[in-house]
Amino acid sequence: MTQHPRIEIRSLTEDDLEFIRVLRNANRQWFLNSEPISSAAHRRWYRKIASDRNVVFYVLWIAGRRAGTFSLTNRGDVVVVGNLLLARPYQGTGLMTAALRQMIEPNRTYRAEIKPDNGRSVSLFARLGFRPSQVVMTRSASSTPPVGSRGCPALAAMRSEHGGSI
Repeated sequence: MTQHPRIEIRSLTEDDLEFIRVLRNANRQWFLNSEPISSAAHRRWYRKIASDRNVVFYVLWIAGRRAGTFSLTNRGDVVVVGNLLLARPYQGTGLMTAALRQMIEPNRTYRAEIKPDNGRSVSLFARLGFRPSQVVMTRSASSTPPVGSRGCPALAAMRSEHGGSI
């Protein structure tokens, strides 16, 4: 794992939008909504979140280059960490772990909503002290329900933690 002594964490600006849009579209499989984002839709989204005082999107910078993004959403009793993305050269380097360690306050409660097959995010949040607390299950009209939890690391972890009783 690479050390990141010079991470800059800046609030998202309009100048960051195209970098973020391209990064998000290249990684739609990890988002709860997997539809591609157009430039116009992304600008509308930015105008909406720019006026929301409960949501802050951050851009990670390393050596003067944009490296990724994440967001913190204040929902009163809990802060939701989301929208984690890193450009390919920075994936697996510990950058996101280091950035979130800088941002997480010790006396706050945090939550992350992760697709169950996103093993990297599950591992990241486990390193940061997050523990599975719920399972949200969805079945689309076109899907065949899987049997067991073999493909779901979060559900398998919860079963292990509770002696297999869920």
